[in-house]
Amino acid sequence: MPEDFNKNFIPKKRVDPKRAGLRIYHTVDTLTAVAVILFSTTVFVVLGLYGSAFVIEKQTRALQSEVSKLSGNFNSLEVSELVFLDKKVSAATQIINRHTSLTDIRNFLKDHTQSKVQVISYIFEETEEDQKKSQTIVIKGEALNYNTLANQQNIFMSNESVQSVVFSAIKPTEIGTIEFIATLNLKETIFSYNILSQ
Repeated sequence: MPEDFNKNFIPKKRVDPKRAGLRIYHTVDTLTAVAVILFSTTVFVVLGLYGSAFVIEKQTRALQSEVSKLSGNFNSLEVSELVFLDKKVSAATQIINRHTSLTDIRNFLKDHTQSKVQVISYIFEETEEDQKKSQTIVIKGEALNYNTLANQQNIFMSNESVQSVVFSAIKPTEIGTIEFIATLNLKETIFSYNILSQ
């Protein structure tokens, strides 16, 4: 060390900034703040994922043990019978949903048939030509006499849903009533049924 060096400037002991009246400022730049926020967020996300994975694994183990307990309660014969029964119920539901509601047809015949005319049987048919549906009801019945049969034709024709009525196979029975077959062609599809989506 040079001779003319002033040793008074070398501190002999540590200087306390508070006693000396100095203020120390700690500045944080933007990049450091962003880095701290990203680090904290990453730590929280990792801890959350780890915790949720632990919870899901615990729930999976609990469900597996419950399934193994329940599978011991059933034998394979009962399970196969239940599966077969389920298939039969599904098939029956599809068949029922595709059928025409016979109640509507019966109500139509009841409302548009005279009390002196007896409907013995009927057949309902639906056809489709050129993407246009048509419905037909073929009725086999007995009328009290020819006048009753003529009135019945007028009743059918007065219905706005009926396009045409054709009576055929008209003949008297042994007891004096008149047998007939009536074919009603309907103007529109007044009876509906549901086709299940495939």
